[in-house]
Amino acid sequence: MLEVLLILLFLMTSIFSFLDKTNILQNQYYSFNRFLIYQKQHPLKLIYKLTIIVLSILLSFINRFFIILMPLINLTYKRNKIKKIKFTKRIIRQFIIYIVLNLFNIIFLMFLKEKIYIYIIIYNLIIYWISFIVSIFIEQIILCINIKKAKNKIKQYNVKIIGITGSFGKTSCKNYIYELLKDKYQVLMTPKSYNTLNGLLLTINLYLKPYHEIFLAEIGVDKINSMNKYFKIFNFDVGLITTIGKQHLKTFKSIANIAKEKNKLLEHSLNVVINLDDPLISSPHSYKNKMTFSVRNNIDADIKLNVIKQEINNTLLELKINDCLYQTTTILLGKHNISNLAAAISVAKLLNINDDYIVNTIRYLKNVPHRLSLIYQDGLTILDDSYNSNLIGFINALDVLNNANNMKILITPGIIETNKDHYQDNLLAQKINDICDLPLLIGKPTFKDLVNKKLEFDCFLDAYKYVLKNFKNKDVTLLIENDVPDIYLK
Repeated sequence: MLEVLLILLFLMTSIFSFLDKTNILQNQYYSFNRFLIYQKQHPLKLIYKLTIIVLSILLSFINRFFIILMPLINLTYKRNKIKKIKFTKRIIRQFIIYIVLNLFNIIFLMFLKEKIYIYIIIYNLIIYWISFIVSIFIEQIILCINIKKAKNKIKQYNVKIIGITGSFGKTSCKNYIYELLKDKYQVLMTPKSYNTLNGLLLTINLYLKPYHEIFLAEIGVDKINSMNKYFKIFNFDVGLITTIGKQHLKTFKSIANIAKEKNKLLEHSLNVVINLDDPLISSPHSYKNKMTFSVRNNIDADIKLNVIKQEINNTLLELKINDCLYQTTTILLGKHNISNLAAAISVAKLLNINDDYIVNTIRYLKNVPHRLSLIYQDGLTILDDSYNSNLIGFINALDVLNNANNMKILITPGIIETNKDHYQDNLLAQKINDICDLPLLIGKPTFKDLVNKKLEFDCFLDAYKYVLKNFKNKDVTLLIENDVPDIYLK
């Protein structure tokens, strides 16, 4: 009877183990290396779990009842502050595999009479990884099927493909291009921030129709040679790099590797759009069919877009298309978004969109949610820049906040996925000290000790509740500068 209870106990707690590990892996992009990095960043949790495992094994030799200590290793699940697990089709498939293996385990246990508690301990430690390995094999089969299906649809429909990559600004640029093209062409784009191969294949297989003329493909790469898999499937009619920066340095190792990988898109495209303001992007002289742009008055650019005046809720622009000069306004905020807009205009001109249409459309373009968008929520004026913080975007967001004529509050954990950088830390801290009346820091940003007048919080919700309690319906502007809006701002 005791064995049966122990089996049931461990089967129940193993589900918590599945959810815990899957939650971490899902939010670390299904990378085993990043899972290990997560474990290293939480050494106390790892030591705690290992201690429970060792105690359970040692004490179970005295009395098997001590095996009930083992479930304690999974009690950290409910305290996990990573975003809640999403039950995608992949997670459901993996969970089914996990359950099947557990059912096999129950049958096996029925015939195991001795040292059952030791077996359960060992099994509980490895069952998830067995199911994960089986799941990877099945996902590869599904990927091959999806690749073949997508290639057939693209060939059959003869759709033009515009590839958009870069360290920052891919999603915003993609949305601006869509708005500039949608009235002349039938356009399909990857939804939200889908930028993986699976995301592109899913979009094509589910949503690409015979009437579509253009497919906007947002392409994310995070390691050397990760761009190559796209060239085996897609022939790019237009290639665009928004900008190149220090994103995913842990996997790329150097900014030179990032530049080399991103520039491959231009090398494999019939037409290219080149940001002349970024020296890491290939020289335009290497390409015959090209359109160039600049937001820094580069005289060689085909498209020049300059900020004349920036306010908290709109921006006055001067646009020069070849030799034609126009003035217009936009509600887009931040100089980095103006650069993304210039890139989108360049694509539009490559595809023969009329100048007047471009100038008029710019007036109504909206920032993509969580990318320096101005919203009014909970009695607060909020600059929501909560997605994918980087140095340039952070500085530009602070410049927009500086245009506010009231109290300025900042909530940030700093720049995610970055190592300590003294130049960056000093630059951000000085900017925060000059502009913000009240900085609310989450966790331990690398520039924490350099910021004055700060308050510190363990998580975003605590900081946000503090703002609501003390400043709701008052004359303040709140900048949320962070990473992953699904965690922090609904």
